Amino acid sequence: MSKIPRNITKFRIPREKLEDRIDLRINSGKKKYRTIVPLRSIVEAREITLMREKLLKKLISSVPIKGTEIKPYENSPIDLYRIQPRGLHVGQTFVYQGKINTILSNLGLRFRGYSNLGVSEMMPSVVFGRDNKGEKVLALYVPPIVEHHREGPILLDGLHRCFLCETVGASTLAIHIINPSEDIPFDPFRWEEIQYAQEKPKQKKWYRNLNSKLFRDLNYVAIDG
Repeated sequence: MSKIPRNITKFRIPREKLEDRIDLRINSGKKKYRTIVPLRSIVEAREITLMREKLLKKLISSVPIKGTEIKPYENSPIDLYRIQPRGLHVGQTFVYQGKINTILSNLGLRFRGYSNLGVSEMMPSVVFGRDNKGEKVLALYVPPIVEHHREGPILLDGLHRCFLCETVGASTLAIHIINPSEDIPFDPFRWEEIQYAQEKPKQKKWYRNLNSKLFRDLNYVAIDG
């Protein structure tokens, strides 16, 4: 859920700008990589490093409500462990075939030569590489994000990755956020009700009762679901 259904745009964030937002340096040894982009914008991966726990928690805790300074995860316990997708509540009403194809392309073609990068296994990582213009860029890979509310665990971001894991009966790594300070921005429903779509439905049908005033702006900290 890194994007509101309308006005979808990719981000290109100057590295120094993100570092100022989270008050933490990403990797002082890679200063030539000055721009942070979505993972799908990297056409050639040159190096992949595991993300430090401190960086991961800084990114998550710095996520704001879009257009505000409210940070719903700032005081929440944040953890990383495996889950079975079937046990989650979800928000987005459909899985889009085109997004599935993009994920498979990213993990297959772009990361040749790297092992243990299956969609269920990939740890939080910093990916250094080049975009389609040949510019040196980096991307931050964060596993699916699960919020824990009174209703139970709710998948906020990473539906398509979880769908792939569920299809083959695999568990997946996920970020778990306990008791955020703000309510979930949509009406959650059971996993079994998700629809598989070859074409995207109308935007007003993407979520059930989406409340844009509670929308988590993951792009602000360069997380691209």
